[in-house]
Amino acid sequence: MKQFIKELYSKYYQWKYSASCGSESPQAEYYDACWTNLPSTPDQVRIEDYLKKELRGHEKILHIGIGNSLFAKSFRLIAPSVEIHGITCDQLEIEHAQKNGIVYKTVFETNKYDPHALKKLYGYGNFDIIIDNNLSSFSCCNQHFFLLLKTYAQLLAPNGWIITDRVGLAYRREEKGLSLNYSELKRIGKALGLNVCWKTDYLIAVENL
Repeated sequence: MKQFIKELYSKYYQWKYSASCGSESPQAEYYDACWTNLPSTPDQVRIEDYLKKELRGHEKILHIGIGNSLFAKSFRLIAPSVEIHGITCDQLEIEHAQKNGIVYKTVFETNKYDPHALKKLYGYGNFDIIIDNNLSSFSCCNQHFFLLLKTYAQLLAPNGWIITDRVGLAYRREEKGLSLNYSELKRIGKALGLNVCWKTDYLIAVENL
């Protein structure tokens, strides 16, 4: 796996392999705050509004970082047949969803940067869409972001896709995390056999070919 990552750096993104946290396990600081009582960010709202228009009603979705659960709540009302799964690193967000009667097919407390945990929970090829509006924002290093994207690709069904927002993609917390733009993400996606394309002026899809 280390050789695989090293080759990606040198061939596609010109990152040095030393751009690593030095740990086998991700050292990511995963979020800014508990989001239970906070409004959805504009980038999250853009994703939700887009999907409301585009979904056919039978998709299987994994929402990374359930936050205030307003995404799941709204889709239960307008598209109850859509199957929504979620993960968060904050147990309070799960309790908030349960307290307010917001139902997920499954919801787990886990770190998205742990590929073994994600694949143990969900297996391979199960999701039509993965929502992650802060795709790289809290990555501990280049190495573990590559592994995250590779894991997402393994979770996607054929023709499945990841959706993110250019604002969330560029966001990083102070000096931590990775701030990426469209061109950078496209080069990384190419390294993993994924197609990166615009969906709107703000929204970006990473497609499993």
